Parts: sequence; structure tokens; C-alpha cells
Amino acid sequence: LDEFLNEYPVHQQGLYFRAAMARGNGNFEKAKEYFDDLLLIYPNNSGAHLDYGSMLANDCKDVDGAQNQYEKALAIDADDAMTLRFYAYFLATKRDDSENAMHYFRKSLEIDPNDDDANHHLAFLLAKIPGNEQEAKKYFERALTINPNKYQFHQSYAHLLANDFYNDK
Repeated sequence: LDEFLNEYPVHQQGLYFRAAMARGNGNFEKAKEYFDDLLLIYPNNSGAHLDYGSMLANDCKDVDGAQNQYEKALAIDADDAMTLRFYAYFLATKRDDSENAMHYFRKSLEIDPNDDDANHHLAFLLAKIPGNEQEAKKYFERALTINPNKYQFHQSYAHLLANDFYNDK
């Protein structure tokens, strides 16, 4: 890859692969440098912003930096289901912002109603709110119809059916 980038120093896929490889190898400081280099040349690469945000949130525990990257990806491609789903998941898991996460999961599902993960995550968030059992059930069942082999979907749905998501019943 280094030889290739020496010959083609601004090759978008090569620069992206270099950043992804550094992340995969656990060299997060180098990955940050490489993502910064890539995004300096190609600031509208929404996928790179998503991956950079994911790395910052999950590997570097830099929630503010991650949010910045996710918001840049959204500004570039606000109608991309994956971008919306990644941001929603970030809001739910790193910001504990279920209300906005549900909003972005719903937007993602308007674009791609067959996204099993978005259906599951929305169902999970809905199930945690008393009174939303029927709506949660609809999304759990849709996720299971799309991907009937995913253990986590069955487990979450079983918790809903057992009224395990909250203790007020």
C-alpha cells in the first residue's frame, strides 16, 4: 500500500484503506492522522466520516469528536439510510439520547424499511418505554422476518413478550 500511495498519493480508496488498516491494527493515533489527511483532500467522503466517527466513539472514547464526524456525514448525505442508522445508534449508545435516536432510526427506515438492524434497534428503544409494546412488537417482527437467524433479535423480542424491559408491570 505504501508503494501504491507513493505513486498515487491522493488516491481516495488508497488513503481510505490506509486509515482503515491502521484502525484495524489498533494504531488509532495513526488512523486519526490518516483519516484527517483523507478528509482534508476529500471532505465530502461521508463513508470516511462515518468510519472515523465510529473509531472515535468506540476505540478512542472521544464522543464529542465522534459526534462531529457523524454530523459531517449527515450534512453530506442526509438521505443515506446507513448514515442515519449509524448516527441513531451512536445517539442511543453513546449519548443516551433515545428520543433523537428513535427519530433517526425512523428516518433510516423510511429510506430502507428492510434494514434488519434499524428495525431491531428501534424496536429495542420503543420496548423500553411503557405503553409502546405494540409498536415495538411490529419492529421486532419486521426485523425477524428480514433476518430470522439473528439470535439477538429473538432474545430482545423474548424480553418484550416477557415484559422484561421495565419493572412497572
